[in-house]
Amino acid sequence: ASMELFAELCRGRNENCRKHVERFIPQRIVADLITTPNLSDELLAAFFSLYTSAHVDAGTNAPVCIASRAKINSMSVVPNPQWVAAPELQKVMMFVCNFLKDTPSLLKTDGRLELLHRALGLFKALVTFGHAGSHQPFCTLDTAMPLVPVFVEALQVRNAAHNKKNDSGADSVINKRMSGEWSIGGIAAASAVATALDAMKASNERSQLFYTCKAAICDVLNKLVDLQNVRVSDGVFVAYRRGESPPQFSSVTSYVGGVREHLVKDLLSILPLCMEQKVPTLVQPFLKLLFRVFGAKFDLYCELQRIIALTSEQSVRFYQQAQLVISGLRNTQLDSSVTRASRLVGTLARMCSIAKVTKSYDSVHTCQSLAPQSDSNEGFPEDACNACVVQVELSQRQQILGHLGSHKYIMDVLKRLPLYSLGEDQYELLVMCLSYVESFCYRNKTNQIIIARNVDVLMQRLGNPGGVAALSAIYRDNYQLCLDLNHSTISTFCELMVAGEFPRPEFMRLLKNLISVNGRICTHTQAMILRCLFEKHHNGDPIFWFYSSPDKCFEVLEHESGADGEVHYHLELIDCLQLCAQQRDSDIRGRIRTLLSQDLTLDILADKRLPPRFKCPYVRFFQHVCAEDPAYNKWDRVAASLLQWLRTLVTEMQTLYQ
Repeated sequence: ASMELFAELCRGRNENCRKHVERFIPQRIVADLITTPNLSDELLAAFFSLYTSAHVDAGTNAPVCIASRAKINSMSVVPNPQWVAAPELQKVMMFVCNFLKDTPSLLKTDGRLELLHRALGLFKALVTFGHAGSHQPFCTLDTAMPLVPVFVEALQVRNAAHNKKNDSGADSVINKRMSGEWSIGGIAAASAVATALDAMKASNERSQLFYTCKAAICDVLNKLVDLQNVRVSDGVFVAYRRGESPPQFSSVTSYVGGVREHLVKDLLSILPLCMEQKVPTLVQPFLKLLFRVFGAKFDLYCELQRIIALTSEQSVRFYQQAQLVISGLRNTQLDSSVTRASRLVGTLARMCSIAKVTKSYDSVHTCQSLAPQSDSNEGFPEDACNACVVQVELSQRQQILGHLGSHKYIMDVLKRLPLYSLGEDQYELLVMCLSYVESFCYRNKTNQIIIARNVDVLMQRLGNPGGVAALSAIYRDNYQLCLDLNHSTISTFCELMVAGEFPRPEFMRLLKNLISVNGRICTHTQAMILRCLFEKHHNGDPIFWFYSSPDKCFEVLEHESGADGEVHYHLELIDCLQLCAQQRDSDIRGRIRTLLSQDLTLDILADKRLPPRFKCPYVRFFQHVCAEDPAYNKWDRVAASLLQWLRTLVTEMQTLYQ
């Protein structure tokens, strides 16, 4: 009883009680008592519980990382093959493993079910927990593997006590009492009924404990499947780190056959046995095990997806440097340290920059000046850090920064910045955040989907420089995200495009990206964009911006420079309209032709003063709006202008090639 009390006091990692119990009965003594021969079942069960709660699931011992692992730092994450458990723990582990070899016979013995349940609880803790930082359980997979066929055999044991007639004749006694064969109120009859009821209660308790033991066996087998997945992912990661080619997926799946080869053969035959009694205690863990075994390939694929293969020392250094910057950003108070936050976000933006980073990359100085001065800053010389950023591919930089959760802190900064009346430092911080989002999402579908969950935050920043570019990076070449857009969002883009004194061409570029998705026309967004453009036009908004003659085009070109002016909006509009016409019927193309006449299009193409870059959108417009329309029947009217343009086309093509 005292051991049971000690075990309950230590349960739930009660460290204060555990220390007192440790002084009263140390781990070494408990281990010696467990391995003592001829110990009574009650006392052994109590010692099993005490050792589990006071010495395994206790102190600094931690669960082995199964569900969330980052195979980054090869020095600490890959298990050390030379690691061994403490001697007293090894003694207990070997005793429990030998004890559980008799699991089928223990299940058949009613008086030993409680002892079996305690032993299974200790064994499950041994394969779950390990020393903090070791990433290896106390009971290794090699030690536990011989028990797998034993556990499978135990799952096939039937609950004989539930099926056979109770020796006390409880059913017979109760039936006679209820049918009136015995005199009512007789002392002997009442005593017999009470005895029968007690026997039935004891039988039900034994049955419940029987199914609880089977459920514990299923949980242990689930843990062993997890450990095999860990071993496989460790092996693949080590192959990456050594520069070896990773094994084929088909061969990797054969590595996990150790547990499953015993289970697949027998689980279907065990299924009716486990389901026939309809006991929830057993059904749920058994079905979980069943699904895990028959979903082996998908389960293993998910495990391997969690590995980030850092194939060079530069990528490892990049990871460590990014981790340092993100840690500094996490510990920065935005209200009082806007400048510091701006420098850190700017560093992340440059680390994820689309363009190749040059020697002028200055994130090393930022990291070392903003991080606490400690030994963690050693090993980051400037030249080495610059080299690691230059040599790490953009896709891997994006993957590492996403794995570290950098986007969460960036989006949190965007949420906390005011929408209006920004200070100079706040404005700079906002621009850096938007620049980071653009680079983080550039042609990376995984990151695009992650940021799209907070697209409402970016919609509030479309009026700021970089806001439209960040939003474009989210949807660029991502067909699924474009399908999720609705008419209200497209209408908002069109309203903001012409809300100022001059139209903004970056919005028109965004609309083009939403129509042409990785070389495919997204008919969903194409129809909505064309509808919104004509709605704004009919409402009197200056959405369509055309020139009346080639002379006007030439005049405007001479006086305008830069990518955000009137000319660029005009060219982006022409290009967007030709995208809206692709794969559409003649009615839609005819409606678009009413906006820009074919005569004016060909006059502009034939004008030798206009550069080829200006004419390119007009060429595409004429091709998709006029030439590809089977209902277009005005070739005789435009023949002269068309021939005049074709005469100049050879010279213009030579200019383009040069």
